[in-house]
Amino acid sequence: MKRLCKFSYLLVMPAIVATMILLFALSWKYDNKYTYPSTQGIGGVLFLDQGELEESPYLFLIHGWNYYADVLLTPDTISAFPVTENVFIGQYNGFEHNHPKASPHGAGSWQLTIVLPKEEQAYALHIPEIFSSYRLYINNRLALSQGCPDLDKYSPRIKSDTVYFTASGETQLLFAVADYSGFYSGIVYPPIFGLSDSVTDLIQSRALFEIFVFSAALCVGVFYLSTAVTMHGQKIWLPSLFCAICLCSACILIFPLFHFFMDTGVQPWYTAEFFLRAFLLLLVSLLTGILTNTAARWLKLSMALSALACIATLLASLFAPYYSAEVLKGFSFISRCHKLFTALWILFLTLRQSYRKNANYPKLIFAASLIFSLSLLGELLLPLFDPIRFGWFSEISAVFFVFVLGIALWSNITSQYRKNVLMTLQMYQRNAQIALQQKHYEELTEQMEQMRHFRHDTRHHFETILQLLKNNNTAEAERYLSELAEDSSLSTPLSFCSIYPLDVLLRYYYAKAQSQHIAITIQVALAEELRIPSSDLCVIFGNLLENAYEACERMYKENKDTDRRRAEIYLQAQMSGGHMMKLEVRNTYNGEEVVSDGEGYLSSKGKDRRGIGLQSVQAITAKYNGVLEVKQKKEGESSWFLVQLFLGRI
Repeated sequence: MKRLCKFSYLLVMPAIVATMILLFALSWKYDNKYTYPSTQGIGGVLFLDQGELEESPYLFLIHGWNYYADVLLTPDTISAFPVTENVFIGQYNGFEHNHPKASPHGAGSWQLTIVLPKEEQAYALHIPEIFSSYRLYINNRLALSQGCPDLDKYSPRIKSDTVYFTASGETQLLFAVADYSGFYSGIVYPPIFGLSDSVTDLIQSRALFEIFVFSAALCVGVFYLSTAVTMHGQKIWLPSLFCAICLCSACILIFPLFHFFMDTGVQPWYTAEFFLRAFLLLLVSLLTGILTNTAARWLKLSMALSALACIATLLASLFAPYYSAEVLKGFSFISRCHKLFTALWILFLTLRQSYRKNANYPKLIFAASLIFSLSLLGELLLPLFDPIRFGWFSEISAVFFVFVLGIALWSNITSQYRKNVLMTLQMYQRNAQIALQQKHYEELTEQMEQMRHFRHDTRHHFETILQLLKNNNTAEAERYLSELAEDSSLSTPLSFCSIYPLDVLLRYYYAKAQSQHIAITIQVALAEELRIPSSDLCVIFGNLLENAYEACERMYKENKDTDRRRAEIYLQAQMSGGHMMKLEVRNTYNGEEVVSDGEGYLSSKGKDRRGIGLQSVQAITAKYNGVLEVKQKKEGESSWFLVQLFLGRI
C-alpha cells in the first residue's frame, strides 16, 4: 500500500506540473493584453477601419505612443514640444525611463492619434489605474481627470474609469500625468479602446469574476475564523492559518474592485496591497512547511527571510516618494527574489514530501501548494503579462488555494455532521437499551418479590395438597396443582440467554406479548462469546419479534371477535456445528398475503412501501454471508408467517 501511495504521488506530481504549465501558457497567450491579436499604433498613429473594428470590437492601446518628458501638455500646447521618444505601455514603471539615476517621480504626457472610420460611432475608452493623477483630453476636450497633476496643487487620486464618446476620423488621445507619491509612476497598464458595448461587456465580466472570487475567499475565511474562535488547544493553529490565507487572498482580490468603484489616494491602499501580497507568500510557505513536518531550524530560517522581504516591501511602498529609481529597482529585485525563493522552497518541500514513506500530507493541499509555487515561477518567467478577463497567475493560484481550503472545510463539516448523526443514533440506541435494562430490572425485582411470597406460601400449598391426598381426594389435588401451574410467577423464566443485551430484548418482548395475552414461546441456546456483535443480534431478533408482535396485535384490531388464544409467537435459536446459528420465528397473522416486489417484502403499514424491519435483517444476513427464507402457510384455521435465518462463522 505504501508503495502504491508513493507511486500515485509520483504520477500526480508531473501531471499537475504539466497541466499548470499548459494552463499558464494558454493564459499568457489568450488572456494577455500584450499577446492579444489586434492592430497597434506606429509612431503615434493607429489606423482602424470598420472591418478591423467588427473583427476585434475592442483592442489594447499598447504600442505607438508618443511620450513627452517632464511636461503636462494640453491640446493647445502639444505642438510646441518635440516628442521625447516613442514608447509602449509597460515599457517603464516610472518617469526615469532610460536614466536610472534620475528620479522615478515627475510628470509626462502620452499622445496617440487613432484614425477611425468616417461614419460616427459610439466608442469607449477604459483607463486602468494611472499613477497617480492625470488629465485625459479627447479631441481637444477635457474628458476625464483624477486628482490634480499640477506640481503646485498636486493631489494623487487613483481609480480605473471608462469614458464614452462618439467620434469619427482622426481622434486624438492625450494623457497629462504626474506622480510624486507612488511606487509606480505614469501609465503602467494599457488602456482598452473599442466599441462601447464590447468594452462594457469586457469590463463587467472582469468585475463579476473578481466579485465572485472575493466573495468565495471571504466566506471560506469567515467560516475558518468561526472555527478557530470555537476551538481550544494546539489544534487552533490550522484553521487560524487557513483563515489568514483566505482573508489575505480576499483583501488582495478586492483591490481591483476597490479602484473600479471608487477613487482613492495612494496611501495606505497600495502599501497594504504590496504588503499583503508579500505576506501571502509567507503564509503559504509557513503552511507548507508545517504540513510537511519541516525541521524547525529550516522553517524558522525561511520565515525569517520571508519576514525580511515583507518588511522591505512595506518600507519601499511607504517611503517610495523619497527613493531614487535605483533604490526602487533594488526593492523590486528583492520582491522578485522573494517570489523565486518562495516558489523554489514550496516546490522543494512538495517534491520531498512525495518521496517520503509515511506521507500524511493532505493531497489537495499538496496540489494547491505545488500550483502556487508554479504560478510564482510563471510570473517571473513569462514577461509582459497583463490579464484581460481573469487574474494574475498568483491570484488564480490563490483562488485555487481558497477553493481547496473550501473543499477541506466542507469535507470537515459533512464529516462532523455524519459524526453528530451517528452519535445521536448511538445515544438513542443507548437510551433505548437503558430503558430496556430498567424494564428488565423492574421485572426481575417483581419476580424476586413474587418468589419470596411464593416460597413463604409453598409450605401452605404443600400442606393443602398433602391433606387432600391423605383424604384420597386426588381430583381436588390435581385441580389445585393445575391452578399453581398456571401461575405466571412460576411460568415466566428469569433469563433466556447469557448474552445480556439480547436477553434484555427478549424479556421485553416476552413481557409485552404476555401483557396482551399473546401466547409466546422463546427458546435460545447460543454461545456466550460470538463473533457477531450483540448490536447486530439485537437488530435481527428485535425486528423479527416486533413484526411478529404487530402481526398478532393486528389480528385483534381488525377482528374484535378473534380468540386471543389463537395469537401465537414462537422463537427458537440454536447453534449448529459450533459456528452456525439457526433462527426460526413463527407467528400467526390475519391471513392476508404478504407481497414481495423482488427486492423485499412490502410493509403491511402502507401501500407500495417495503418493510424496513425485514430489510435490516436482510442487510445483516448478507453482511455475514447468511441465508434468509420467508414463508407463509396455512394450518387448519390459523395462518402462519415463518422466517428462517442461517448465519455462518459467528
